[in-house]
Amino acid sequence: MISEQFKHLGIKMNIQLGEQIPQLVGNTYQFEQVIINLLSNAKDAILEKKSADEKYTDFNIDIDTFANEDNLIIEVKDNGMGIREEDINNILLPFFSTKEEGKGTGLGLSICYQIIKDMGGNIDISSIRSKQTIIKLIFDLNKINYGATR
Repeated sequence: MISEQFKHLGIKMNIQLGEQIPQLVGNTYQFEQVIINLLSNAKDAILEKKSADEKYTDFNIDIDTFANEDNLIIEVKDNGMGIREEDINNILLPFFSTKEEGKGTGLGLSICYQIIKDMGGNIDISSIRSKQTIIKLIFDLNKINYGATR
């Protein structure tokens, strides 16, 4: 459903699921909300860039999952507008938003962060303005319970 909406907007979604990825224990619906929120923010960043530079037409959102012996990582990467350097440290705070007034509450990433923390994970955000944003959901497999999701 989301990929069809993105396709209609000219956004290509690429999904690479790693092999032998452990399943996390947690609330499946809350975790889905995290992913939907990250994808929605990526879409908004791409649409912002699209309106700022009409000549640029190659818009992508990449989702990658991979694991090593210590971590499970879920990475959401977009080539949208990016996050300003001065905002990157505040982006997970409640009520902080870079969107224009009326377009966001500033709660989305804050709630995502709390859900991921409750699941034993962390969020790492890196961004280059006007180039890309990479959000990594990182779960230390040595510290969390994993098995089937609820």
